[in-house]
Amino acid sequence: MPGGLGDTTQPHLPQSEFAFGAVVSGAEEMRRCVRMFAKYGVDTLKINLSGESITGFSSEDSQFTEVEIATCVEEAKTRGKRVAAHARSTKSIKQCVRLGIDVIYHASFADEEALDLLEQHKREHFIAPGLAWLINTCHNASEFGITPEVARGMGYFRELEAAIETMKALRRRDVRILPGGDYGFAPDAARHQRERPRVLRQGPRHVDDGGAAVRHVVGRADDAPGAEQHRQGAGRLPRRPAADRRRPARRHRGAAGQAPHPRPS
Repeated sequence: MPGGLGDTTQPHLPQSEFAFGAVVSGAEEMRRCVRMFAKYGVDTLKINLSGESITGFSSEDSQFTEVEIATCVEEAKTRGKRVAAHARSTKSIKQCVRLGIDVIYHASFADEEALDLLEQHKREHFIAPGLAWLINTCHNASEFGITPEVARGMGYFRELEAAIETMKALRRRDVRILPGGDYGFAPDAARHQRERPRVLRQGPRHVDDGGAAVRHVVGRADDAPGAEQHRQGAGRLPRRPAADRRRPARRHRGAAGQAPHPRPS
């Protein structure tokens, strides 16, 4: 929506092509926008339902009307598309469940009503918390000008605490949770892998990770990398030991009847 999360146009560059996302206002503009992206062949449409504090639009605020959201979902599903949402605020989480949004990113500020709704419809939705974004913004963003004090002023420490509690509650309720996403202020491309050893556990719970980490599940949210540092007010996350970063030899199956053999390098 104009002025909301995703609208990065400037007075001297008002063209929508310069925005972070498509900017729409009202149900008919939403309908036209979804139809346009469906024409271009997208598989998933993502709508920013809540703010993001780093942009100046609070993560606890919501920006679209239910009519606009319902129009987005209706048009997308009519065309066989999946709908995802950036939804940190309490209101936006409930909107996702009530209006049938498949993938809910973050869900940080889920109150008891939101948790109950997610549990009641837990086979209809996936939650992708992206906790590493919050951890890195709180503890590892000083080189980008966001010190822990600045992050605290933005509300990110409070959101991290809320998100950890939400993820623990969702796990107890057996809600489907996706690993990965939104790694934030990571100076190296592989840093996101540090989220896996403690947040993810192999096991039988219902998980669909979109091909990223098949058959993994979210473990204890308070075991996530940086969670202890967050509680103690410490600084940067510890590096994984070199032995933990070594990748095992990859193997693949040969022709029918042949034993698996190492993949050629």
